[in-house]
Amino acid sequence: MQMFDIDPLFHPRTILRSAIYIPSSRGRRPLVGGEAYQQYRHDIEEEGEATGRFMRSLKSHLGSDLATYIHSKRYTLTDLISVMLKEMKRRAEAHFGSSITNIVLGRPVVFVSDKRSEAAQSQLEHAAQQAGFKQIVFQLEPIAAALAFENTLGRGEEKRVLVGDLGGGTSDFAVMRLRGGISLKADRRADIIAVSGLPIGGDTFTARLAFFSITPYFGSDDQIPSFIDRNRKLSMPQDIFHVLSDPQRVHLLRGTDYRPRIAQLRLHKVAELLKYNGEFKLIETVEAAKCALSRQEKAHITFEYGYDSFDVVVTRRQFEKAIAEETKKLKLCIAEVVETAGMTPNQIDAVFITGGSSQVPAIRRIFVDQFGETRLKEADAFTSVGFGLGLTASHLFPTA
Repeated sequence: MQMFDIDPLFHPRTILRSAIYIPSSRGRRPLVGGEAYQQYRHDIEEEGEATGRFMRSLKSHLGSDLATYIHSKRYTLTDLISVMLKEMKRRAEAHFGSSITNIVLGRPVVFVSDKRSEAAQSQLEHAAQQAGFKQIVFQLEPIAAALAFENTLGRGEEKRVLVGDLGGGTSDFAVMRLRGGISLKADRRADIIAVSGLPIGGDTFTARLAFFSITPYFGSDDQIPSFIDRNRKLSMPQDIFHVLSDPQRVHLLRGTDYRPRIAQLRLHKVAELLKYNGEFKLIETVEAAKCALSRQEKAHITFEYGYDSFDVVVTRRQFEKAIAEETKKLKLCIAEVVETAGMTPNQIDAVFITGGSSQVPAIRRIFVDQFGETRLKEADAFTSVGFGLGLTASHLFPTA
């Protein structure tokens, strides 16, 4: 099986980042992946603001009726995701020199909630149909990761493996029997012992770090006078700052639910940030600090927009305190999936973790504490699921 460089502007190049930038000029094609980020950053740096519309983390909204207007044209969530899938299809066809009409799509165990999962998969399927795919198959992402790990086992080698796929929007877990050298045509349903997942991921951790570190600069700690008694001071409402911190919801600040309140509460720095279209650049800056804290004990969040700037120092200890509640939920979910499998931690032969959030020391520590360092196995944090989806596709859609 061959993986190819689908995005030369992003590392690793075998991943197309989930981002879209629709230029302000009518008629220009939407940009996706690294091109979207590159043009967005260029417009910010050269023009002082992004003149087009930048969107990311779209998958996290699946199952909702989210829609937006761009150049007076209404785009549903399905429309936007189909733009990405169509570009992915175009690049793959250009690389391999043939038409591609079949696709295996990864999906989390739980998208956002159990109630929205069925609607979310339906939207994703319709987006793939709009992009031109004819045969569409779904595979659970932790199962895809498990198949990628199984591919590394020797012929005849058998293991009971806990797989953790800790991505940007969700964390998914599976307990599965793996066997090296098994035919791709084999029916594996009986080998899947238990699956579980939570809508907690890298975006959640970014949101927690942002809320802790940078919202005070934008006014979260300020007080406002009471409308009844002007001499009485009230705490600033926090909902705006939770949205400001959230990679999946920050775009909502531009809607009618928040713009009037931002003005009413005199949140001038938030208004200025929106004026210069700097909200996604702000999130990117916090994300960079979050990633740095996986390698070092402290990091700077340095940000400039318009005529304002700030520099905040955050420590790993502060970050781990900010995500303590999510860490606890993930720990419980991992214990529960092992229990559902009818096993104890000692009966798990290996623990395979992948996904960007698997690099967070506090998350990695959960697995080490429950299963021990020696059983922990890791591979490329960003490509294991994609490789496993490719293995599934090679079985379902064999080439001549």
